[in-house]
Amino acid sequence: MVVAASIDLNTATFTWTPGQPTDTQWEMLFIASETPPATLPDNSTPPTVTGIMAPTYTATTLLQAQIYYVYVRTYCAATDQSVWVPFTKFNTKTCNTADKCNYKFVLTNTDGNTWNNGRMEVTQNGILIATLGANSVNGAPVSVGLCHNIPFKLTWTVAGTAPEEIGISVQNPFLDVIYTKPAGTGTPLTLLYTANTNCTPAPCSKPTGMTAVASATSAMLSWTDNATPPTALFDVYVVLTGGTPPTNDPATTPTFSGVPNPFNLTTFNGQPLTPSTSYTYYVRAVCSGTETSTWTILTPYTFITTPLNDNCANATPVTINPAQACLPANLAPGNTYGATAANFTVTPPLAGAGCGTQTSRDVWYSFVANSTSQTISLSDIVLAPGTPNTFKLNFAVFSGTCDNMTRLLCSNANVAGITNLTVGQTYYIRVYNATETANQSATFNLCIISPPANDECINAAPVTVSTAQTCDPATLVSGSTFGSTASLPVIAAPLANCGQTNNDVWYKFTALASSQTISISNVVPSPIGDNVRLNYTVFSGTCSNLTKLYCSNNYTSIATNLVPGDVYYIRVYTSNNNPLQSATFDLCVSSQPVNDNCLGALPVTVNTGQDCLPVNIVQGNTFGATASLPNPPVTGAGCGQTNNDLWYSFVAGSTQQTITLSSIVPSPATANFALNYTVFSGDCSGLTKLYCSTTNTSNATNLTIGNTYYIRVYIATNTADQSAEFQLCITSPPANDDCANAIDTLVNPTAECNLNSFGNTLGATASTPTITGTACTGTDDDVWFKFTATSGTIHHS
Repeated sequence: MVVAASIDLNTATFTWTPGQPTDTQWEMLFIASETPPATLPDNSTPPTVTGIMAPTYTATTLLQAQIYYVYVRTYCAATDQSVWVPFTKFNTKTCNTADKCNYKFVLTNTDGNTWNNGRMEVTQNGILIATLGANSVNGAPVSVGLCHNIPFKLTWTVAGTAPEEIGISVQNPFLDVIYTKPAGTGTPLTLLYTANTNCTPAPCSKPTGMTAVASATSAMLSWTDNATPPTALFDVYVVLTGGTPPTNDPATTPTFSGVPNPFNLTTFNGQPLTPSTSYTYYVRAVCSGTETSTWTILTPYTFITTPLNDNCANATPVTINPAQACLPANLAPGNTYGATAANFTVTPPLAGAGCGTQTSRDVWYSFVANSTSQTISLSDIVLAPGTPNTFKLNFAVFSGTCDNMTRLLCSNANVAGITNLTVGQTYYIRVYNATETANQSATFNLCIISPPANDECINAAPVTVSTAQTCDPATLVSGSTFGSTASLPVIAAPLANCGQTNNDVWYKFTALASSQTISISNVVPSPIGDNVRLNYTVFSGTCSNLTKLYCSNNYTSIATNLVPGDVYYIRVYTSNNNPLQSATFDLCVSSQPVNDNCLGALPVTVNTGQDCLPVNIVQGNTFGATASLPNPPVTGAGCGQTNNDLWYSFVAGSTQQTITLSSIVPSPATANFALNYTVFSGDCSGLTKLYCSTTNTSNATNLTIGNTYYIRVYIATNTADQSAEFQLCITSPPANDDCANAIDTLVNPTAECNLNSFGNTLGATASTPTITGTACTGTDDDVWFKFTATSGTIHHS
């Protein structure tokens, strides 16, 4: 058995077992080679070491980082030696750990994170130092310790199943890329790159420790000089972040040559630096007129210029919009990219929802109040690349000065109103990232609007009461809750639908009657598509002493028990107090139908025939109608005792009259309901129900000619915000309703019907003759005709 052990830089100890107990002398052969000997040694091969008198030997003059093929043989006499016996191939140590430096190998693949069983080897003098490709593809570089001044080789040893996807680059300890093999280049199973390992930095070494302190339009650049001796001049190369980096071979021309350290960068491409912009710079040392270091390609420094309004002292003034719309000219653009945290003194401290902290990255604005309340909105928010959708902007409002601020408002919503401002005073707005995560930002527009003129009760907009039942366009008042603030009126219980803390606008009207119809229409939500509903409250009294009459979540309501000539107030507000939502709308106060009660019943002229003559058709509309609650109460199917109703009267011209409702138009148009009606005899102080009808046409029978009868019309289902227009007509029964009044019919002399008699069953009643037989039903409504037979057989059609 032969063994090599205790291997060091230049030494190794070899032991073996003598072939015979009587063996006393040996010889050894040392072959230094990266590859096995082409020809194995034989007895004619001379030894390297002779006269070894024991079965062990320590070699002390071996070469560092060398592969050896070593043999031993027994020496018996000058002409008598055994065959050469090999030791296992070995190598001396490449170097001590302290003498190594790390080269980095960056492994890439264009389709996935493996080399698909591809492998490469790093060797020094043929000694395997590292095998690459088992992991760390498209990840962190593989760091390999190599020995100084010993050549290393990078060999592609296994192609893998997708060699065209494999890429690799090599970085030396001084952060220079010394070799790159892009995917699709290079040949498997070949030597890719070789170079002498260098662990000693060059005298003209590149700088390290690069940094920058940026403002909106400049940046102070600095770095650590590593040149020996130190140098005073440097070259700087600047690009917009993501731009093409410099190269060392050929060397890229610098943007700025021979600059000091530190260096104040104020321009890029001949123009001042742009606020909220990311720049990247590279630097190299200028050691002499002809010698420069390499560029800091692997260690560039990226900085972001701050916004112009990064601090309160540079707050951007904002022009307040004179109305409720954000005019494009008055939008103040903003960007938190590159913003830093302002250092300011504030009382009370920043605490509560939306207040952030003083370490939040912020930008600043100022405005001069032109009203005691203003609405601030952030819009058109666009997240920077890489910023998650959960990112938010908050803002706060302050009074005072930049060095002594008083916090007035914090908002985590994009729209908020602020009250109790002093007209003519300057206020500050701080817009900031809601989270303090680095590299997250957004652009936005900031707008300040004036509140609606009728934001408070004292400035309630007057509404002219329409004397008509429906809303006259001339008396419609258009409004908007956008930019409104909460008036916080004192409201007595119950508070359902009253929205005491909701943002509101105010209107007032002078009552013309004891009841008035209040309606809101043409509601357009903002943002479009949101479900925004408006409620309103009606008050009596004065703005300093309001009394709630009622709160409504219906768009149409009847204000009752009013005093004609008194002023009443309407407060309109969104049903849910979401500061991001508002709505435009039309408001109308109209009068009730003149025939809202029995005493105001409109007379209907009865048609003497079966046709509804246009002159005798009465138009009706249940809009604004109230419930008359007839007494005694009406009961039965379709009678609608509590439903809102209209009243009509007619004088019977016959013992039977036909009542017809037609041309029914529901409001809203999508509503699905029917009109019912009830017919009464008697008078308004003592009505007697004759019947309730759920069909649009019915016959009122057993009437007394000359008596007055009443018709009460109402929607079948008493649903809020629904009404209907309709036409009412009363016709008489046909003249031939009974057998005694049968109309003569002429008999045609031939088979052709040239002589015809016309008929109409509208309004007809059942004569109930006693007849039997097929199709002889005797209870249907009927009309009568008679003829004189001219032959034994008569045909009728």
